[in-house]
Amino acid sequence: MKKTRPKIEFKRFFIIALLGVFALLMMDLNSRLWDLTRLSADRDQVLTQVYDEYATRYSIETKIAYSASDAAVGDWARGEAGWAKPGDQVVIPLAENEAIITPTPAPTATLEPVDNWEVWWALFFSR
Repeated sequence: MKKTRPKIEFKRFFIIALLGVFALLMMDLNSRLWDLTRLSADRDQVLTQVYDEYATRYSIETKIAYSASDAAVGDWARGEAGWAKPGDQVVIPLAENEAIITPTPAPTATLEPVDNWEVWWALFFSR
């Protein structure tokens, strides 16, 4: 008798090979999707930092513009320096010499003395 080798069907081999390639492609797609998710999160974090830096820059530029203006000089002169413009009526409040501030006494709690038998009575017969 002649030994015959089992015949490998071309269709079956082709389908198995196709499934193997498909599995490899799916693993590659999965890794790419994972990278996309990670990089998108990093991008969002960096964009948040950039917008924070823009807000800080805008705030600093606004403060610089205000400090170089005449309004800032006027606010400083009238507020901190105590200067006045010609035509302003300066009002200086004075304290009365006879004003006496009397402190209000704080109420203190007074404890009533209790007999020993009342303590024991409250201990055993009170809720």
